[in-house]
Amino acid sequence: MKLFASLVLAFAVLGSSLQTARAHHPESEPVQQIVKQAVAYLRSDEGKRHSKLGGHALRGLAILKATDDHDDPDVVAEVNYVAQLGKLPVERLRSLEASQYSIGIAVIFLSAYDSQKYRAEIANYLAALLENQRVDGSWSYNHPNETSGDMSQTQYGVMASWVALKTAELSVESAVYEKALGWLIQKQFPDGSFAYKPDAPGENRTSISLTAAGAASALICADALGLFDKSKSDQDNGGLQRVAPKEAKVGPKPSSITRAQVMTTVDRANNYFDTNFSWRKTDSFYYFMYAMERYMTFKELAANNRDAEFGEDEPAWYNDGVDLLAKQQQSDGSFRSINGTQIATSFAVLFLMRSTRSVVPIDGVLGGGDQLPKDVANLTERERGVVIVLKKAFDFDAMIQELDKGGEIDLSAYKDPKIERVDTSPNDPEIKKIHEALSSPRFEYRLLAVKRMAADGRLESVAGLIYALSDPDNRIAIEARNGLRSAARRFDGFGMPNEPNAAQKRVAQESWRKWLRDVQPTAKLFSP
Repeated sequence: MKLFASLVLAFAVLGSSLQTARAHHPESEPVQQIVKQAVAYLRSDEGKRHSKLGGHALRGLAILKATDDHDDPDVVAEVNYVAQLGKLPVERLRSLEASQYSIGIAVIFLSAYDSQKYRAEIANYLAALLENQRVDGSWSYNHPNETSGDMSQTQYGVMASWVALKTAELSVESAVYEKALGWLIQKQFPDGSFAYKPDAPGENRTSISLTAAGAASALICADALGLFDKSKSDQDNGGLQRVAPKEAKVGPKPSSITRAQVMTTVDRANNYFDTNFSWRKTDSFYYFMYAMERYMTFKELAANNRDAEFGEDEPAWYNDGVDLLAKQQQSDGSFRSINGTQIATSFAVLFLMRSTRSVVPIDGVLGGGDQLPKDVANLTERERGVVIVLKKAFDFDAMIQELDKGGEIDLSAYKDPKIERVDTSPNDPEIKKIHEALSSPRFEYRLLAVKRMAADGRLESVAGLIYALSDPDNRIAIEARNGLRSAARRFDGFGMPNEPNAAQKRVAQESWRKWLRDVQPTAKLFSP
């Protein structure tokens, strides 16, 4: 049975969530066993050897995703290496390597490790990447006689700039995505596939891997242009909006490409997949698996399957991929391909850990539309439209005081709250103040309280988040659910959907209460 024949409805924009074949997921024992052996190889002398920037960044990213340990010596060593090169002048970075892969992976790695600490280095890499974009919107090798855009490299230009946009408080000119998306739509073959170098005779071969790259890149561009942002209303954005002065209205220009055009492109790619997909081993098989994971992740999100971010069991394509990797892993934990053993092993780990899904917190259907803040007073422009956005610190007390005065707050102007986790008495005045806001009849107070508690992680805050699961406004209930999953390190959660009814909220609450009693029998539940 063809894999995609059973999934085609799930991938339609209005489709339902994907079906599960087996109970594999990144935290399951079979997957963790493969990952541990792969990481052991990456820590070996052979696994450490790589001369290029991209190899160092890819190895560090794979170990980071596998361990979630920012103090891991191997991760720290690779971060230092990549960050040091990121201090080079932009012109030097542009010509550091002929291809764009290394710069793209460097951006993704530093953003995943600490997007704020290494914001300047990320901006430097990003500026070099954007300067290397071709006039037609694609990316390719920096050879003077290069005649065609390269689908393989274009996906890294698109992905890396999107990651910087979402995580490092950087922004990119809309024209970057507009041109890239236009090129992708124009270069798709009639059967829905994408080619390696569509304008280079002899190199314009199509493949499943390149089609995954092209379709995923189209979705990423569409998101960056705000084409998946269904509404700009306060309710749909889930934010506390502050009206900006007329003279401060700044943002991306409306795209000349429509959402319908993008989905036509993606639907055609889906049809190609339905006819041609297989997990057949190829020379660049693990590179393909990473591209496939990225494509599927954005397909899930574009299909409004928000539970894809935290699914308890993964869909059939992931389960099949896990089974294949289990058979192909070498005795030393490595995976081998034409790209090199270290590279192949890193790609395999990124697939197994569903790394694209954890690159950034994705709000709504896709993140969409947050290119430039309304308040332009705190912008510092760099090269080629790269902008460092200096957001305000999240100050719960000050924000509550502003609401008390009758003011309004634009959450997009603030950084996400980052709170050092410490154990304090449940009588702590700050916890009491947060709990008071949590029981307020006003949505704005409750949303601030939940965001603040989600960043905290103390048991008193966890108890408040469990209470917030029953909030009548589903936006707050989902914020609470995601905060609990992060605090508990249970990314599969207890199954509460994105549009829960009252009964589903009660079931989730009871499950989380049981979990809290198991980890801390003396913990007190919150009640207003």
